[in-house]
Amino acid sequence: MRIRDSGWSLLETIIALTIFGIVMAGIFGVLVPTFRAFAKNQLRHELYMQTEQALNGLNRKVSDSFGWLEGDSHRMLLAAQNGDTISIFRGTKDSVLYVNSKPVLPAGYKTAEFNIQYKPMNDSAMAMTPAQCFTVADADQNGLIQGGEISQVASMELRLTVTKARESYTGSTFPRIPPAIVEIEIGE
Repeated sequence: MRIRDSGWSLLETIIALTIFGIVMAGIFGVLVPTFRAFAKNQLRHELYMQTEQALNGLNRKVSDSFGWLEGDSHRMLLAAQNGDTISIFRGTKDSVLYVNSKPVLPAGYKTAEFNIQYKPMNDSAMAMTPAQCFTVADADQNGLIQGGEISQVASMELRLTVTKARESYTGSTFPRIPPAIVEIEIGE
């Protein structure tokens, strides 16, 4: 008669470790894609929030400004209520959106695209391309919507695409068009 030690044999240990390894591989096979999807969704949410926050700030800056000085498809210059100028543009070298040389977005976020689209009064069918709309609004054909030319614009769309870690989000806003500043007289 054989007396058995109370322990696992080498074969039982190998079988147990194999089963444990298969179970763990299955668990990690499910968890890793789930964590990646969660991180990707969280990044998309952050992009959405940053884009919408930037667009809301731009909308307030443009809508609350005292008047329109000039603009084209990628930048604009406005007069603030206190008389200062407000410059909104995208830096070409660093892909950052600026208002008066201050970044609109936090560090790590880039502006892949910033466009200003103008819809002229005479495009009631909304059939014109953005380039055609700009050409119609730019009456003197100098490449800028200046002074009184803005009064021929029915609506303006600010379109912003923000990127981070190879993900992007595009949003837009339609600010109130500020009144035109046609002439500025300097007092004596």
